[in-house]
Amino acid sequence: MCMNDMKIYFAPLEGVTGYIFRNAFSGIYGHVDKYFAPFISPCEKYAMTPRERKDIDPENNIGINLVPQILTCRSDCFIDAAKELHAMGYKEINLNLGCPSGTVCAKGKGAGFLPETSALKAFLDDIYSYAATADIKISVKTRLGFYNPDEFYDLLEIFNSYPLSELIVHPRIRSDYYKGDIRKEYFAYALENSRNPLVYNGNIYSVKDYDALSDSFGTILDPVMLGRGLISDPSLADKLKGFESRVSEDHVT
Repeated sequence: MCMNDMKIYFAPLEGVTGYIFRNAFSGIYGHVDKYFAPFISPCEKYAMTPRERKDIDPENNIGINLVPQILTCRSDCFIDAAKELHAMGYKEINLNLGCPSGTVCAKGKGAGFLPETSALKAFLDDIYSYAATADIKISVKTRLGFYNPDEFYDLLEIFNSYPLSELIVHPRIRSDYYKGDIRKEYFAYALENSRNPLVYNGNIYSVKDYDALSDSFGTILDPVMLGRGLISDPSLADKLKGFESRVSEDHVT
């Protein structure tokens, strides 16, 4: 089920997919429609660090369709960072609700924000009110829940109340990290019940994996977000889109 016009997104991998990597990957392989930058973590003192600013500086990402990602549980910090990103020319921002790191979750950020549904609603109220006045899109990358995948039923109801530009779902809970099988039945539920555009993320390492998942869901998955799959096989986007790899012999050692 390879399709030239399918949309492929490159997941943010902290310490890996920075601007130097993105430029090299785009120049050699390409066929990625959106690159998501490793998260910015704003605080009261600053919206972003000099290192984070350098990574998402448009001058360092020429020709790359980049979506900055923000990791925070405070709407004021999110909005401060979003204002700076908007001033830099960005029209879309992603909210990280999926990071399973212990240090991140201990601060109520990433997947650690998912159990706090009342606080999450108030947060989303604030940032989507800002987005409506600022002409900026906000997408969300999420896991199914923190403790239990059944949390996803309530979370999806919450997300359905807001105009997410996209809902990117990694069908695991926080304690799964990146191990074991994905929980396909919950993404199937999202396909039936999400009011926002969906993006699938998780365990696609080959065309065979993609075809098997599409068959299991009874639909063509599009868009998809790839992370470790593109790291392990940089030509995977080419293969999924039905193109031959554009890596020339000059790049092969």
